[in-house]
Amino acid sequence: MGANSGWSRAGSESSKAWSAVGFHFGMKLAKELGVTVGLIGCNWGGTSASCWVDRETLANDKQISSYIEEYDAKIAGKSLDEQKAEYDAYVKANDEWNEKSAQLMKEEPDIQWSEIEKRLGKNQWPGPLNEFNPFRPTNMFENMVMRVCPYTIQGFLYYQGESDDHKPDSYYRLLTSLIGKWRSVWGDDTLPFIMVQLPMFKYAADPDYKHWCKIRDAQMKTWRTVRNTGIAVILDCGEFNEIHPKDKLPVGERLCLQAEKLVYGINVSAFGPIADRCIFKKGRAEVSFLYADDGFRVKGDITGFEIAGEDGIFYPAEASLGGRKALIHSEKVPQPKAVRYQWVNYGEVTVFGKNGIPAAPFCFTI
Repeated sequence: MGANSGWSRAGSESSKAWSAVGFHFGMKLAKELGVTVGLIGCNWGGTSASCWVDRETLANDKQISSYIEEYDAKIAGKSLDEQKAEYDAYVKANDEWNEKSAQLMKEEPDIQWSEIEKRLGKNQWPGPLNEFNPFRPTNMFENMVMRVCPYTIQGFLYYQGESDDHKPDSYYRLLTSLIGKWRSVWGDDTLPFIMVQLPMFKYAADPDYKHWCKIRDAQMKTWRTVRNTGIAVILDCGEFNEIHPKDKLPVGERLCLQAEKLVYGINVSAFGPIADRCIFKKGRAEVSFLYADDGFRVKGDITGFEIAGEDGIFYPAEASLGGRKALIHSEKVPQPKAVRYQWVNYGEVTVFGKNGIPAAPFCFTI
């Protein structure tokens, strides 16, 4: 363990090198429980969930084994010395690239990323995936998770998903496998696991690939199907063209509400509206919501609802809200077979619960 290992008191200086979301979570929870709250931070930005599980978990499941198979193929035939030289060369080149790009952004604050890469060459982050790259599969599990296990804990907070958007269809299996593995190594298959559903985000230069909505759906499915889990919906906390949202306070506070409800049994309003079921009848979709007993709050116009017929083509739809339900229809779809809400990487969020927590995205199909 390092020389600075140990507990630190949260404060303006000590918190600068720590999770802002975790800080806000801990501050709110400590205040409302009236006790000191200790948090252990295991964080590494930009990592895939495959970094946070062991090799056996990945290799023995065909739905997620591609993570380890692709990695093994990249290091095949390379000695450790060769891998180290390869990674060291990348680090040196990347440091130089970052220094030059920082200078460009200082001189030209409005410069686009595409223009920076045009002048300096393509950014190579995260570098060659080998035994010396922290982003390799299993690395964080081996070198972070297992170093704090089996420390006595009340549960996990998990905010991740962005870096698996290239494999969104297998994320549910990856996430549920991770939960199972963590609970297994702690020797407690009931340990609470509270995740953050991804916010809205899209780079200005990119089309809307509609893969973040698949990750959000996998996260919601995990909450529905894995016991002792919680989910903080933060759809409204994302920023356009900025993958690191600046306002961490609502994220930490919504995680705290989830913990108060799930772990401590406190009667708090921890959820916004969550779609529960859908009936298609009389040319419209009727969606019923959980956690909408107090109704809805709409900021601006109701947007984000889409409906499709037999051909599977979605059209923007009109929606009326009330009585824990949404009635959704479009003149272009006389016989709807599918309905969805906020099925985008980035869009305007206008529908909330009365507690200020946004309605979670959903997709129903006959």
